[in-house]
Amino acid sequence: MNRDYQLLNFLRGAAEGGSAPAQFSLGKAYEGGKLGLVEVSKMYREKTALEMYRNAANGGNEDAQYKLSWAYHMGKFGLDVDQEKAFGFVQDAAKGGSSRAQGTFKRIEAIGTYCDRCMRPEFSCAGHGSKFCEEFVRVINIYGV
Repeated sequence: MNRDYQLLNFLRGAAEGGSAPAQFSLGKAYEGGKLGLVEVSKMYREKTALEMYRNAANGGNEDAQYKLSWAYHMGKFGLDVDQEKAFGFVQDAAKGGSSRAQGTFKRIEAIGTYCDRCMRPEFSCAGHGSKFCEEFVRVINIYGV
């Protein structure tokens, strides 16, 4: 039995047992086609990666929460772009201790908490031409979520 196969089976078992770090690692393996998963269809890999990231995020894994914030911000894994969900995940990751998410969240807070036009979080209203919302989206696109 090769090493990739052994590690994949170990991660699957740990993920099924509820280990958030294993779920996140398994999500990364599926997303990147690692551990022999390159042979699996991209659509299946993305679907499974998303499922693993969601499970890990629900288990409190900050890396998975941050990954989901980016996925919702950019519409990855077949998700619709949803800036409110993206904001919620980056906020959760920052609260959980992710230094990367904390840096992103500080840049978000520096812009302001609510849109001056619609009074919604900037993440959710960039389409109507508000200066705050346009600047917010510009910063997020430069620094990433």
